[in-house]
Amino acid sequence: MLMKGLPEDLMVFTMAHELKHHLFDADLKPYSAWGWDQPSPIEVGAEIFAAELIYPEQEFRRDAEGMGIRSGECSVKAMLRLKRKTRTTLP
Repeated sequence: MLMKGLPEDLMVFTMAHELKHHLFDADLKPYSAWGWDQPSPIEVGAEIFAAELIYPEQEFRRDAEGMGIRSGECSVKAMLRLKRKTRTTLP
């Protein structure tokens, strides 16, 4: 179940995030068992899975380099240009 009214980008990312939990995390301890003082490895893994599923790093690097964006020099403005140009669903 997903919250109604989410923007499309966030909806797609959330679906991919939850897909990772469905496919791989059923037998793991709930994230609350990790404590609140550190990020849950389960949640971090779901974030990475979702990002890679939506826009694999190799494609991202190729597209960024094609627009003249270099590693370590990526601004918010450059990310917005990349998002608009590629029409990639990024949150």
